[in-house]
Parts: sequence; C-alpha cells; structure tokens
Amino acid sequence: MNAMSSDLANRLAEAILNSDTTRANAILDERPVLANTVLHHQGMTDETPALILAASCGLVEIVQRMVDMGVDPETTYEKEGWTTLHIAAQRNHVEVARVLIEANAPVDPEDKRKARPLQWALRHKHFELAELLIQHGASIDVRWRDGYAFINHEAKDGKNDTLRFMLDHGADPNTRDHRYGPGTTPLHCAARHDRLNAATILLEFGVDVNAKTEAGITPLDMTEYSKKQKVAPLLVSHGGKHSA
Repeated sequence: MNAMSSDLANRLAEAILNSDTTRANAILDERPVLANTVLHHQGMTDETPALILAASCGLVEIVQRMVDMGVDPETTYEKEGWTTLHIAAQRNHVEVARVLIEANAPVDPEDKRKARPLQWALRHKHFELAELLIQHGASIDVRWRDGYAFINHEAKDGKNDTLRFMLDHGADPNTRDHRYGPGTTPLHCAARHDRLNAATILLEFGVDVNAKTEAGITPLDMTEYSKKQKVAPLLVSHGGKHSA
C-alpha cells in the first residue's frame, strides 16, 4: 500500500470508529479498494478488516455498501476466528446481521472456540438477533468446544430467560452432555446447583424427571450436592426418584 492509500486507510478507520458515514462513503468513493483491505489506526490494538470494523460499529449503510462492492460477507477476524456475523451477534447489531444474511453469509460458522453467532447472541441475551439467526436456519443445538451443551450451561447458571427462549425455539429439554458425567441433562445441572426456576421451566417443557446419566444418576440424586435443596421437593412432586 502506497503512502496515499495508507493515509486514506487510516482516515477510513477513523471515520468508521467515529460513525462518520458521510466521510467513510467519500473515502470509499475515492479509493474503492479500501473496502476490501485491513485497517489499522491509533488506538486499535489489532489490524482489522474494514468490513469487520464497520460491522462492530453498527454502520449498516457502510456494511451494505461494502457487501455491494463485492466484499465477502463472511470476512473473518483471524485472531479469534470471528466472522462478520459473529461480530454483529456479539454487539447486537440486528440490521447489520440482516444485511450479512441477505448477502448469503453462513449463519452457523464456528470461531476458534467452536462457537457460532447464535451462541454469542444468546450469551448476551440478544434475543431479537438470535431470533433472526434461527429464522434463517441457525441450529438451536449449540455447544462449546469442550462439548458442553449451551442449554445445560444456562440451566446450571439459572439463566432462565435464555433457557426459556431456547426451549421455545425447539431446544431439546433432554439434551445430553458430559458436564457431570456422560448423559448429563439440563435438569441434572439445575438440580445440582439448586436452580428452582430453571428446573420448573424444564419440567414445563417435558424434561424427563428421572433421566439417568450413564452412571445411573438421576436429577434427584444430584440435589444431594446442594445445601439448600429447594429443587428436591419439586422433583419429588413430579415423580422424581433416587436411583436404585
């Protein structure tokens, strides 16, 4: 990149960071090739593709223009493996995500942690954006790199809004992972951590109250790890039993 192009690239980065779409458009008019380049600017810790930077700042008009200019909507921030859609999901930029999806960006790409855009949206309770992803084919069965099911994690932590959202959108209440041994379900997780509301939601959605891990442990068995044991009476009232 020559000195003039380098100066324009710095100015484009500054315009994007300042949400100055008029200036950004003028620079792209002058040097269209910058839409498909990597930008660096004082205060930025890493070099970042122009599309990624525009998406992270929520500049729908600039993202749309860059995509229309032929920039790959699946452009990736290599350090983390985040695609532009990952960035939109993290920042809750719904309209940016819509532009990318309409440009045929894949909805289920994995970053270096094997996380998909939907996981980032759910993690931050960006439910409108999560809804958009699901409407366009994103799988609700999401897991972390270690194989832990996202729904089981939400049950464990008592993140009830996210848990209900996932179940409302078709997540399996009997999803299995290996968090507390192979065959762990969301109800095992809620029981172990005494998450009463999470357990109530799972029962509402038809979870198997007596599901056993491969070691034969039931959710009621799991309540013994909790000092309060608020969940135990709930499970018993729904037919929950200890393993034989």
